[in-house]
Amino acid sequence: NSFCTLLAFRMPRAISCSSVGSLALRWCMTGLGCFTICAACVLIGDVVFTMPAVVIPVVFGREGPAYWAHVAFFAAVSFGVFFNYFMATGVDPGGVPLQFVREVQNRGDRVGYCSRCDIPRPERCHHCIMCGRCVLKMDHHCPWINACVGFHNQRYFAAFLLYLLLGTAYSGGVLIHVFWLHRGNQYASLRDSLQVTFTFVLVGSIFFAMLFFVGWNGFMVLSNQTAIEVHGNRVRSQARPNYRAPFDLGA
Repeated sequence: NSFCTLLAFRMPRAISCSSVGSLALRWCMTGLGCFTICAACVLIGDVVFTMPAVVIPVVFGREGPAYWAHVAFFAAVSFGVFFNYFMATGVDPGGVPLQFVREVQNRGDRVGYCSRCDIPRPERCHHCIMCGRCVLKMDHHCPWINACVGFHNQRYFAAFLLYLLLGTAYSGGVLIHVFWLHRGNQYASLRDSLQVTFTFVLVGSIFFAMLFFVGWNGFMVLSNQTAIEVHGNRVRSQARPNYRAPFDLGA
């Protein structure tokens, strides 16, 4: 209370404690988002470097068709991971179009209204307190991309998860062959390597996490729902047995 009183004394009256708290939260989330993006690039980069530079040459040899086939496949998957990750991070998820606001104001249509942004908003649009604005077809705010998953970047986010699952499944299969299925001295140098062991644990952790996230996002894409709408539709269906989601045609 004393902190809010001090801010109210030093700042204009139009600025409330809630707005100051929202601004501080956005600053914290921006800093956390920058850290998580760097962490994601470092962790994925470790797998992208270790597999073709350390593991694949030992398992499949440094020459021959098998080596180049595995390197080419892994390079293609790695490109898909990084391309879709940076697109999901860089593409704006979508805000309320100015043309929509003008048309609603001119025609006087009855639509949803955001009290925080003080503008009308279309269906499936929600306000994100982290971003400080309304987002079209908002699914959730993801700290790993430091942005919301919305109308314009959802395809890249889903493709990123799918490519990451494919890459970790391949890497995990090769590393399982090294650590468990082939216990001879041929791969002893890999099993004794701290870098390879760390990559093995990292790949396994990401793979099992991606199984859940890919399944969850696949369900939402096929049913044409967002994470926000799944909860709301479940509550409405329990209250009304004949309830049907208004947007029920999926991909």
